[in-house]
Amino acid sequence: MTMIDAMRSIAVLEHGSVYVDLNEIAFISPAATLLLVAELDRWRRLKNIKLRPRDIETMHDQVLYSLASMGFFNILGTHNLPPFTTDPGAPQPIRFCSGNQSDLKKASDVSAELQRIAGASLGQEELLLNDAIAEAMTNSVQHAYPSSLIDGLPVLKGEWWATGSYDQTRHRLTVLVYDQGIGIPATLPSSKHWDRITKRIPGYKELWPEDARLIEAAIEEGRSSKLTEGRGLGLAEIADLVYNSDGGHLRIISGRGEVRIQPGVKTVLQNHQRPLGGTLVEIALTLS
Repeated sequence: MTMIDAMRSIAVLEHGSVYVDLNEIAFISPAATLLLVAELDRWRRLKNIKLRPRDIETMHDQVLYSLASMGFFNILGTHNLPPFTTDPGAPQPIRFCSGNQSDLKKASDVSAELQRIAGASLGQEELLLNDAIAEAMTNSVQHAYPSSLIDGLPVLKGEWWATGSYDQTRHRLTVLVYDQGIGIPATLPSSKHWDRITKRIPGYKELWPEDARLIEAAIEEGRSSKLTEGRGLGLAEIADLVYNSDGGHLRIISGRGEVRIQPGVKTVLQNHQRPLGGTLVEIALTLS
């Protein structure tokens, strides 16, 4: 996150040239690629300037492949890339898309493209995945950018970025939806579910809970409310897809918290020193 943090600080400057050196990166995951793509996209659109890459001929092949596949160089207007080799076993990313409203069509396009490159079908899970992606988009649009809490870094209000990748070795599709809002833990106190969420966290009045525990409690409350009221928090809608899958997982990173849910395995909570600067939702499903 150090490089992303530096880019965000530089983006608010009015003058001066900037050079981002990607040559020191030997490997970049699809999630990290999406964060980098979103940051440059925001920078380009807010400052209305054309960014140009430097020294791409000396970048590591895997990094060049991941960035090119996701559309990083399209943002920069660079189309003549040096030749590079790819590892057949590495995850294959797809082109990112973005928007500022929930878009079931774009959600469907993401899952359809992943199934196309996988050469396989999700079957009945496809519609559920489309709904989960659209739900993540809706959460970004409706909750991630409250006017009363946005301060400091300029944002593209309501904006989300989505992509995915296919891991041929594990026969796994992964969908990623990211926003640059204030983060789930910061939005929860204004939720109608807040009182019931905090009841799931013993001693929260004496010691404010860490972000990962807040995210987990919101998912738990959302799944409970869905059973009793017909509809729960959006996080629960997304989690249900994974709970009912075979070999999938859900990972949510927001604020300083990270939660990983996998059927039959204890939920993993982790808190980081630096906040993400938004929310990243990762949905992974294994093809049968």
